[in-house]
Amino acid sequence: MKTNKKPWGKEKLEPKALSKPPDVCELKSKIIYKDGMMTKVYVCAQMTCEEIIARSQRYLDIVAGAPMSRKDQNDVVTMTLQNFENFFNRGWIEYRKSVSEHKDYAVLEWDGEGSIIRSLRGKEYIDCLGGYGIYNCGIKHPKIIAAVRNQLARMPLSSQELLDPLRAALAEMLGELAPGDLQESFFINNGTDAVEGAMKLARLYTKKSGFISTLRAFHGKSLGSLSLMGKAEFRKPFEPLLDNIHFVPFGDAKALEEELKKLKFLGTDIAAFIAEPVQGEAGAIVPPDDYFPRVRELCDEYGILLILDEVQTGFGRTGKMFACEHWGVIPDILCLGKAIGGGVMP
Repeated sequence: MKTNKKPWGKEKLEPKALSKPPDVCELKSKIIYKDGMMTKVYVCAQMTCEEIIARSQRYLDIVAGAPMSRKDQNDVVTMTLQNFENFFNRGWIEYRKSVSEHKDYAVLEWDGEGSIIRSLRGKEYIDCLGGYGIYNCGIKHPKIIAAVRNQLARMPLSSQELLDPLRAALAEMLGELAPGDLQESFFINNGTDAVEGAMKLARLYTKKSGFISTLRAFHGKSLGSLSLMGKAEFRKPFEPLLDNIHFVPFGDAKALEEELKKLKFLGTDIAAFIAEPVQGEAGAIVPPDDYFPRVRELCDEYGILLILDEVQTGFGRTGKMFACEHWGVIPDILCLGKAIGGGVMP
């Protein structure tokens, strides 16, 4: 509906008719004017600090195992939907998950073990996704949970001021596990940050700025890693991204060779070639067996680094500890994530 009122003009508030339990956040409709159009949105009435603390304590009690009646469960479902709609990443609730019931997104994951996820209602689902590689050891593996509990009781996080023996031990074990002469670890938050760190390390070492990635590749959604993304639907909303990024078809070593020849002829500096050993987001695309050995040769020939993104394929996901071991290829930089957290860290 068109209006002559100025954008973001005077707000009109009116209650939204809701059939809701009494403890659910009070919603109000809010009329806003944007780009000459009148739009109705819904916002939660602001809670006091005391109300927020009481709400958080309620969830802490639930997590601690406090029994819930059917009404309590209904309250949690209703509040969860409202919270996703009003406070979480915009549009997330419309992005369908693998499971939905009654077209209301009402499946709330509540607990699980092994390959089973249970909803708040107690219904069981077989987890065929594994958290995109997080749950290589299954959900809530008892040995992992016990180790985490012991560490939490001892010291939850490193102070960053003194030396942490467990961090040093993990670095040693990763150095022993890693293929070839890869030895030193840099610990960071997640797989996306691992790719960001790899890009920075490649630039620092080579003093060059460019990268070659592959079509349909997925390397993360931060600015640098997104620049390596080989799919338009992820890239377009955030362009312009980093420049001097080039793309070749995955699994086609000849295409990489031609791109390297062209860039050398043009005098374009390239720091590294990055690829997933098996493309995950693209649909579990496995390259020909001669692909990565030839890629390794080309990287050496043209003086660029080889970065392998094993965030999804690492730690036994493909039958080897690292997927690159299937072809006897040793990267210069190896990016890890997901399964390294044992299903308790993302």
